[in-house]
Order: sequence, then structure tokens, then C-alpha cells
Amino acid sequence: MNREAILEGTPPKQKREWVRTFLFSMRIHSPLARLHVITKIVLVFGVSMALLNMISSTSLDPVGCVLLVILAFVLLWLAGVIKWLFRSYLVMIYPTLISLFLTWIVFNPNPGTRIVFERQVYAGTLNLGISVPMIAFVAIVVGYYLYTKQLYWGIVGGAVVAILINQLPYDLSWTVASFSFFRPLTLLISDQTIYVAVTKVLGYAAMALLTFLLILTSRDIEVIGALRKVPRMPFAVCLFSTLMLRSLNVAVIDYSTIRQAQVARGINVRKKNIVAKLGDYAYLTVPLIATMMRHSIEMSDALIARGYEMGSKPTIYREVKPLRAMDWLFILATLLFVVVVRYWGLNFTETVAGLAPGLGL
Repeated sequence: MNREAILEGTPPKQKREWVRTFLFSMRIHSPLARLHVITKIVLVFGVSMALLNMISSTSLDPVGCVLLVILAFVLLWLAGVIKWLFRSYLVMIYPTLISLFLTWIVFNPNPGTRIVFERQVYAGTLNLGISVPMIAFVAIVVGYYLYTKQLYWGIVGGAVVAILINQLPYDLSWTVASFSFFRPLTLLISDQTIYVAVTKVLGYAAMALLTFLLILTSRDIEVIGALRKVPRMPFAVCLFSTLMLRSLNVAVIDYSTIRQAQVARGINVRKKNIVAKLGDYAYLTVPLIATMMRHSIEMSDALIARGYEMGSKPTIYREVKPLRAMDWLFILATLLFVVVVRYWGLNFTETVAGLAPGLGL
């Protein structure tokens, strides 16, 4: 509050710094806030098409994927949503990308030029019997859960004990019956396998970040305005999309409110296992569904009170944000990037490798 406002007794004029989006809020003066939603959609789909070419097994381009990941992080940082994204959705993305990396390595063996690790993990037969390491693993996991109501460290401890028992020079398993199933599986890790897996993980990470970029920096009113610009688009489709997007936005706010109410009532006071935590989220769905149903009834009553009918047509409509010169510049740059990568065969990795000898690297 400035000195003049204090002397006059009037509050100072406050500038609006944030605007509500689908799942979060972004800085209203950020570069992405000035772009049209059509520009963002073209940017996301165009770069995704280029990424599909970069992660193709015939033209791998890890350097290009890294550059696009950095670009996505920079744009998210400029929009002011990167900190919130790290605290929420990226926690789920990391395990997914790690699983993708391990799955590619296990199920896509490639000798390459240098084998890093090779071991048969499945001989093609299933054995039915009794194994001391398995008994020890199950006993440790169950005992740890009954004592602490947790699973993570029990699984880790059981796995360590089972591995140590397997290292003994004695055969502590007894087979009752065996039969053939599927084919033998050998875990083979080579330089080419790691190279391909890393490139694909980087490419899918860039796609995920670009998707978040579109969701976290777009408002529902912008999407509806873009739909109304489509020729011959029925107004009923636009209205249904409006209600759906608005309901999703309101549901996110309601979820946050209900979750805060649970925390205020001491839901996190004592330590709970994963089953109890899932139960807490299950209890959260009941008031959330009830709130969503109440909002839908209120929307329906509001439409009826305004005399809306399915066959009616709007008489007045104004687009809040037209396509400007900056939007056309971004769209043309995106299309040019797609053409250069997909049809002219630009590969950043090969370009950097070709420049490295000349630079003395």
C-alpha cells in the first residue's frame, strides 16, 4: 500500500498477476498467456510429430529430444507452473518413464557393437515346487507388514535376503513338476539397447511435458472460442464442450477443497499404510461425486431459466482473443520445423557429430 493511498483512505489499485487454467493458474503476463489456444495446439501436435520421427529406430535423434525437453521446461518455467508440476504430476511421470526404459531393454535385445550385460533369466520351463528363498521373501514381507502396516521396506528386505540365500553353494529348492511355457528369455543389455531406450524415454518425456504445457496454460473459454471459429460447428457441440470443461475445472477446485477439509480434520495426524491412504481417497470420492451432481443440477436449472433449447442458436458472440502476428509466427515456425525434421531429414545428433571433428571435440 503506497503513501498516497494511506493518506486518502482508499485502497491502491492491485494488478492481476495470475489467471485460472484447466488444472492450475499461470502468470497472466507470461509469453504463453498471450498465445492463442490454436497456436498452442499446433505447437504441441507439430512438435509431437517431429518427436515421432526423432525416436524412430531408423533415425534416432537423442540430441533433438534433449533440446525439446529443455524447450518444454523453459516454456513451463515462463508460465510459472514448473514448481507445481514438479510437486504433483512429475512424481507420476518418473516411474512411468523408468518402466518404459526397463521394458524396452528387457523385451528388445540388440547385440549392438558392445554387450554390457547378458544373462538368461528364464529357461522356457515353469517349475512347481518349494523354494527356501521364496519362503523367506514371503515370510519377511508378511511379517514386516503385520508389525509395521507397511510394505516397501519389507519387500526390499525380503528381496535382499532371497538374493543372499541364492548365493549359497547349496540347492535349496525342490521341484515337484515342470512343463514348458513360452520361450527362453535372455536379458541382454548392449550399447545400442541403452542408446535406443534413452532416446525413446527422452522423446516420450518431451511429449508429456508438451501436453502439460497445453493443459496448464490454456483456459476453457479459449478452447470454446476456438471451437466457435470452426465453420459449421453446431452450437450444441460447443455448449456441451463448455459444460464439460467447466465441470472439470470446478471438479479440480472441489477436490482441493474437500482434501483440505480432510486435512483440517486430522487425516494426516497419524502414520498410515498404503491401504489406509487408498481408503482415505475412496472416502473423498463420495462428497466429490455428490458435489459434481449438485453442480450439474444447478447448471441445468440455469439453462432452463434462461430459456435455452437444443435447437436454439446464439445471436451474439465475440471472440475474446483473435489470432495475432505472434500466433501466425509460431504456427509457421512449428510447421517449418515439422517439415525440416520429417521430410528433409534433419537430425540434430548427426549434425552435432559432424561438427564435432571440426571443432576439435
